[in-house]
Amino acid sequence: MWFFQLAVRSVQHYWVLPKVMGGTDTATVEPETAYRRSYVAAWGVGSAAFVGLIAAGLPLVGSVAFGAAVVVGVGAHQVFEGELFDDATSDLRAASTNTIAVLGITAAVVFPTLTILYSLGLYEWPAWLTRMAWFVGALFVVWITMLLVARR
Repeated sequence: MWFFQLAVRSVQHYWVLPKVMGGTDTATVEPETAYRRSYVAAWGVGSAAFVGLIAAGLPLVGSVAFGAAVVVGVGAHQVFEGELFDDATSDLRAASTNTIAVLGITAAVVFPTLTILYSLGLYEWPAWLTRMAWFVGALFVVWITMLLVARR
């Protein structure tokens, strides 16, 4: 936990981007702004490192760099007391709800239809679709688990 607070304090005192991120011209920014910048920077730098290092032929290093950035981003989010992105929270919840709904409805129509066609000999089930079916099933197991945790 101390590592995340140190990273955020560093951002708070030394990283000021007046035009790009709406900061001020002073040497210190508000704690909430510093946490937000740390969170966004961690995900941005981690994603760029992941893609760049994979393109450079270093997929293991890229994955480790991304993992480290995720730890920093999630840590910054967890140690901040309060809603880090409270102005966007309702939009994020709506987008999450709609995403799960679209995936659920699509899976409920597509997989049974393809299974029926396969059983009638009208469709050959490819191996990649089996992996996708397992992924969708696992996604909904995680979603149901998170729903149960949220309701307890």
